[in-house]
Amino acid sequence: MKDAQESLKVFRIVEYIKGQEFPFDTHDEPEKILDYFGVDDDLTHQERAALEKELGRLAEQAQTREVSRLVLEEAEEASRGWEHGC
Repeated sequence: MKDAQESLKVFRIVEYIKGQEFPFDTHDEPEKILDYFGVDDDLTHQERAALEKELGRLAEQAQTREVSRLVLEEAEEASRGWEHGC
């Protein structure tokens, strides 16, 4: 039963973070991310490991979205340049 409670605790933290703006990428330390969101719960080693794994996934997703956005912006700018004969 303790594992289920630990999983629920991590789930709730991750869902809270997902509901916020996530201005981090894969280069940011988990502690920095947790501090930003005000997560200071006493976590077991297992909870901490699970949470860090989830933060890594969120960081990868955020970084991928940012790179995609930049590539699309660049493509749109290039397209506008071709349309105007530049």
